[in-house]
Amino acid sequence: MYKPRNFVIQELVCPHVFGRFGERAWPFFDERLLMTLDFLRDKWNAPIYANNYDMTQAARQRLGLGLYDERGCRCIKCDLVKKAITEDRLYCSAHMRFQACDFNVTGMSPEKVTLWLVTNYILLPFPIRVEKNTKGWTHIDVSNTGKNKVELFNP
Repeated sequence: MYKPRNFVIQELVCPHVFGRFGERAWPFFDERLLMTLDFLRDKWNAPIYANNYDMTQAARQRLGLGLYDERGCRCIKCDLVKKAITEDRLYCSAHMRFQACDFNVTGMSPEKVTLWLVTNYILLPFPIRVEKNTKGWTHIDVSNTGKNKVELFNP
């Protein structure tokens, strides 16, 4: 089981999964995602923010962040998933398979992050997918088909 050096479990799982499993949720993850997140954090030498529900409101405000609680793993109790179920839409997101993370990087816009990933693909430890046209965050996942080291996709 790979446990990342640069993240705590609350940053990568929703509050429901954390409340039920806590630290025991680490083995649920696809290790390729965790290793890629650690690699990016080390490479960029800048904080990466995914979930932050365990931060105080003052700390989030100081960092200019909203409240994020569904940016890593999502479960059936999460609002995005419940909405899809209510609307009778199929929801097979990599977030539910512990293979995806949405995040912001201090000092880098999402466009700059995507550009870095696309132009430095050879450095990445594993093939990834990057969501196109996000609104203020970067989405990566390890659900890549393997055709290219970095696949850009529309959700």
